[in-house]
Amino acid sequence: MKGAKILPKLAWISIFSQPLSNMNKIKTTIFFILLFFSCYSQATIPLAIIGCGGSGTLYTYKCLQICGFDVGHERVKSFAYVGWPFVGGFYNCLGRPQPEVKFDHVFHQVRNPLNVIKTWCDPSAASFWIWRYIQSQIPEINHSDALIVKCAKYWYYWNLKAEEKAEWRYKVEDFIDLLTEFECRLNIRLNKDLAESIPKKTDQWDKRRQSTTEITWQMLQQALPTDLFHNIQTMAIRYEYSIED
Repeated sequence: MKGAKILPKLAWISIFSQPLSNMNKIKTTIFFILLFFSCYSQATIPLAIIGCGGSGTLYTYKCLQICGFDVGHERVKSFAYVGWPFVGGFYNCLGRPQPEVKFDHVFHQVRNPLNVIKTWCDPSAASFWIWRYIQSQIPEINHSDALIVKCAKYWYYWNLKAEEKAEWRYKVEDFIDLLTEFECRLNIRLNKDLAESIPKKTDQWDKRRQSTTEITWQMLQQALPTDLFHNIQTMAIRYEYSIED
């Protein structure tokens, strides 16, 4: 990884220390951009933690970071990537391409669907561009869908996509209790006391949230198509969440 960063930089300095025409500089710039992406694409990162936005990836990122690991939230760092956009491929939350990397392990983090859907149902939670990226990955979401329907479809279909990529799934609510499992799977040591010092309510979207309306199963049953509601409840049960209000 370190060598991948240094190689393009040294070559860049060397080439631009020589006199070049404007056209050659453009061609050289394109070449080294491609070289940069190529070097990163060869990197292997120990871990990716993926899931829905609003599923607590910022919390998990902070727990791993305080334990001394080089972790990125919605960006790749030397030990781990933690975030939701990579479920759809190597893109950021706006759908812009990111350098491809290989991961030794991919974990799928889930959270109670009522909490995730509540987060996304706030009109201030996501921009037009974020929804455009999501809808490019989930054709089942229609422009005419009510916001609560879009959010419910997002939770269901995004988790389905994450399941296809991940080797292991866990509930963020159980993260502290699963530290030993993390250690065994990754061959690392985690400091439980440090991890427990991170507040569980670490939602970056709370700062800009306009609505605090609670989402209930009854609300979802009334708002969603019957088959979608059934699928979400089935997935929630499979993820070991209660479907009682």
